Amino acid sequence: MITAYGRTGSGVFKESLETGAALPDGAVWIDLLHPTEEERGVIARFLGIDLPTHEEMMEIEVSSRLYVENGSAYMTTPVITRADTEHPGLGVLTFILTPGHLVTVRYVEPKSVDTFAVRLQRQPDLIAGPESALLGMLDAVVDRAADVLELIGTRIDGISRRVFDDPLPAKSRKRVRKPDSLREVMRDIGRIGDVTNKVRDSLAGLDRLVAGLGQFRRRIAATAVCCGLR
Repeated sequence: MITAYGRTGSGVFKESLETGAALPDGAVWIDLLHPTEEERGVIARFLGIDLPTHEEMMEIEVSSRLYVENGSAYMTTPVITRADTEHPGLGVLTFILTPGHLVTVRYVEPKSVDTFAVRLQRQPDLIAGPESALLGMLDAVVDRAADVLELIGTRIDGISRRVFDDPLPAKSRKRVRKPDSLREVMRDIGRIGDVTNKVRDSLAGLDRLVAGLGQFRRRIAATAVCCGLR
């Protein structure tokens, strides 16, 4: 599915693109969710860029998650998904920053992307250009990570109360806790550890992405100076 976002005189438009349809005028952010080969090819032709496949996004090494090709920056980072469920996941999100557009390619549905899309309606300036859209998206990803960390803290507090608070009267305190209760606590601790590791991987990926983005911008500025554009 391809969705295009851009500025209008009164705010922000959102338009779903049918295969073969042209990009709407003023489109800044182009989001590809579970794109087919045909949809990837359409955007590649419109923008003159190569879009990675799902396999390429998953197999890419950490050291190669940021690169520049034909004047566009390609950035792939892990993102946490389904963090508030019993089965949290860790997918990858690819940002492609071109001179005129921000393209996101994803095969997961992190809440941060939906949050950013909703935020655009209240803050149209976030999509004034591709760089501002990228920074707004990264801010939404960081906010989501902070929410997950807060959720983890709440779950840890709950486990602490279950383990250390003894609501039983004095006569019953010698009663042995059921084995099932211990297994349940250990299971919950394991889930918290799993989510924590995924948040750590996501934040580490964002840290590398931001550092690489700074280097990319310096390279673009140096190229502009050498070419007499500044």
